[in-house]
Amino acid sequence: MQELLEFILQHIVKHPDSIDIQKEESEEGNVVTFTAKIHPEDIALVIGKGGKTVKSIRNLLNVIALQEKKRILLNVKEAEEKD
Repeated sequence: MQELLEFILQHIVKHPDSIDIQKEESEEGNVVTFTAKIHPEDIALVIGKGGKTVKSIRNLLNVIALQEKKRILLNVKEAEEKD
């Protein structure tokens, strides 16, 4: 699932090298939380108008999660700029 998320995000944003995805699983293993840190200039592209793009990404991840009997949470955050 993480590979799919990386693939999708890399093809949406203008700064694909700045994407950082962290994965956390619950103790039971049935909930997986992805936190995607995105370059500040790309946040709007990932979220989309009215949140439609990020909602579509979440839907795709949930299709895979249903097959694995898991629940997926996706958080999108702005990455801190490095000087």
